[in-house]
Formats: sequence, C-alpha cells, structure tokens
Amino acid sequence: MQAAVSPLHARAPVKAGPNFGLIAIILLALAVCLALAIAIDPTIAYLAVVAIAGPAVAYYVVSRPSVAVAVALASHAWAVELAGPYLTPFKIAGILALFVVARDVVQKHRVHPVPKWFAAGMVALLLLVATSELLAEYEGSIAPFFEFGGTLVIFLLLTQTILTSDDVRIFSRVYAINLLLTFISVWREVGWAALSESGTRASGICGQPNVLGNHLAMSLPFALALLIDRKASLPWRLLGLLAALGSAYGEWGAASRGGTIGYLFALFAFALLAPRRPTIRVTALILAAVAALAFSGFSPKSFSRVTETFDGTTDIETATSERALHARIGADMLPRHPFLGFGITAFGYERSRYSGTLGGALHSSVLAVAVSYGVPALVLYILLQVSGVLMVIRNLGVGSSRIYHAGLASAAVAAITSGFSGTELFRAEQWGLVSMCYIVALRHRLNTRQGAHVQSGA
Repeated sequence: MQAAVSPLHARAPVKAGPNFGLIAIILLALAVCLALAIAIDPTIAYLAVVAIAGPAVAYYVVSRPSVAVAVALASHAWAVELAGPYLTPFKIAGILALFVVARDVVQKHRVHPVPKWFAAGMVALLLLVATSELLAEYEGSIAPFFEFGGTLVIFLLLTQTILTSDDVRIFSRVYAINLLLTFISVWREVGWAALSESGTRASGICGQPNVLGNHLAMSLPFALALLIDRKASLPWRLLGLLAALGSAYGEWGAASRGGTIGYLFALFAFALLAPRRPTIRVTALILAAVAALAFSGFSPKSFSRVTETFDGTTDIETATSERALHARIGADMLPRHPFLGFGITAFGYERSRYSGTLGGALHSSVLAVAVSYGVPALVLYILLQVSGVLMVIRNLGVGSSRIYHAGLASAAVAAITSGFSGTELFRAEQWGLVSMCYIVALRHRLNTRQGAHVQSGA
C-alpha cells in the first residue's frame, strides 16, 4: 500500500514563474536608452540610478517593514526640502513606513509588546517639557514637540519591526548604504583640496557640519558590524569597509567637536563590546587606538576644534570662546529656575544681552535640557539614554547577534556623547537608536523566558 503523503511535504502545484528573458530585454533596452541620454547630457546620470535601482529599492522598502522603518530613520539625516519647508525625505519615508507597518500588523493580527519603562519615561519627559514651555519666562515654543512627535512615531514603528537580530542587521545595511551616500555628498560638495587647503567645513546631506559629524559618528558602528560579520556575503562586507572609510573622510570634512568625540567613543565602544574573547578584545582596542591616532594626525583640525573650546577666558564680559561663553551663560541661568527651567527660547534672549544678537542655542544637549526644562528633566534625559545602552550590553548574545547588538550599543553611545556638544535634544535619529536598545533587550528577555518555559514544560 502506498504511504499517505503529509500535507507539509505535498508537492505544490507548479506556477508559471516570471519571464526573466523578457525582463532582461526590457532592462537592457532601458539601460541603452539611459546610456544614450547620459552621453548627450551627463547631468542626468542620477536619473539612470533612480530608474534602474529605484524599483528594486522601492520593492524591498514596501515588502519589509524593518527596511521601511530603517530607511525612515536613516533619512532623518537628509536635510532636503523637496517642496517648501514642510516636505522632507524623512516625512515621506516616515509616512510610507507607517503604512507598511500598519499593513503588516493587520495581516498578522498581532501587536508586539512595547518597552514599558522607556515609554513611561518618554511620556514623563514630554510632560516636563510641556510644563516648562507653558510656564516659560520669555515665550513658549512648539518646536520641541515636533522633534518629540517624530521620535515617538519612530519608536512605535520600531517596536513592531525589531523582533530578531536579523532586523538589526537590516538596519546596519541601510545605515551603511546611507554612509556611502553621505560620503558621496561630501565629496561632491568640497572634494579634497578645499578641505586640506582652505579649511572649508563640509555639511553634506545634513546641511550643517555639526549634524553631519554626529550622524557619521552614529553610523560608523553599523558599518564596522557589517565589515567583521563572517556570515555576511563579500559585497556587504566590502560595503561596510567602504562606508567606514567614507565616514572617516566625512568626519574630517565636518570638523565637528561633538561628532569627533562621538566618533571616537563609537570606535572604542565597538572594539570593547563586539569581540567575545579577551585576547581579541585587547587586539581590537589596540587597533582602535592606532586608528584614532592616525585619524588625529590626518585630521588635526577636528581635534583642535575640540581643545579650543576650553581655550581663552570664560568670563562673560571677555570670553573669547563662543561655547565657553554659552556654558557660562547657561550656568548662570540654571540656579534661577532649577526645577522647571526657562523654556527653549530663553537662552537666546539671555545671550542677546552680551552679544547684541537675538537667538542662538546652547551647544550642549545636557546643559540645554537643564536650562530649558530643569534638573529633574535632565536626570530623566540622561537615565533614559544610559539605561538603554546598559540593557543591550547585558544582552549582547553570541555570534552575529553579538556583533550587531554591539554595533547598536556603540551607535547609541555615539549618539549620547556627540549630543554633549550638539544642539539636538529630542532628535529622532538619536532617540531611535536609544529606543532600539530597549526593544532589543525586551525581545531577548521575552525569548529567554519563553525558552525557559518550553524547557520546563518538556
């Protein structure tokens, strides 16, 4: 008697596959047409990239929720106004990610759990910010709530897309690709001679040198994770190498204090966390130190801008360093309203008394939060970030998981440390990485608990 065939192993009906020959002919014809057009007018070379690579990229973005959210988070660095002051790549990618994730949730009929402590901490921080702005000494501002809004949306999307270490790997790939595009934008902007001879500072896709420096620092660990992942294919590892080298060039061009500090912290954090064996860890730290020394010798301008922050007098009347002056003004403001702060606009008015110009921002996220929203908000601001990094460090895992989790933790470290000398307080790119740390730790904890439950049941 013939054995019954299990439904799981039954042969599925053969379906007609795509006509790859016809697709190849169409693509070849398209390539020939674009090549002829470029030969006539080289300025439309970008059109060829969009026409050929665009459909493939769009397919992966709309078919994988994790890719859609990764693209949205990475595109936050693109300070490009596509149509007026309101339409940006981040908003377009964010709306697309909302639809993709919502479709995925509806199809799977499941909402994944959210890190409760981080969510509660962000709500508490938002309430403190709102209270301070309502009671602001000069005038309240709605600007912080726009930053908060984008950050909270990205956080909710991440909770439904970061489920395994493979999702973190996808984020690493997207960030590495974005790093390569960032390098191209800096090269096209200033090239090589302008940076080495005239001392020009590059802005790249970010539109501002300090934001560029911070973005490169946050992205570096993802490129390094791709580079050392032995399970990754050669093209992805090569992309990681090129992205890491491109980030060094971009950081040199940005000459950003905060970016340089965050970049070095990211480098050493990754060297400390990624290797599992102590001997490899020591070797990685030595290589990181050599790379840092080479970078400092190759790019002295970045380091001199770090040290010159503390040069000269810090007296308000005679200060020669703008950042030292800002720090002194902020330190004088803080004791007057230590609990709820002044609101975000107050520093600009206080600074105008000494500079004669209204406006300006404290070049330190820590001092800015303390002055604007008070010491309680500052404590919560720091705890939320540092706790997320510590949580993911405790759950690094092994193998490729460890590499990509270490990359995430190092990227968050770069986001925190570069922010110490930056003006962004609640930027989605920074807080998206921090929230990913909480989500990864939560997933690891739930998987461990589920595994223990299965073993006990067995």
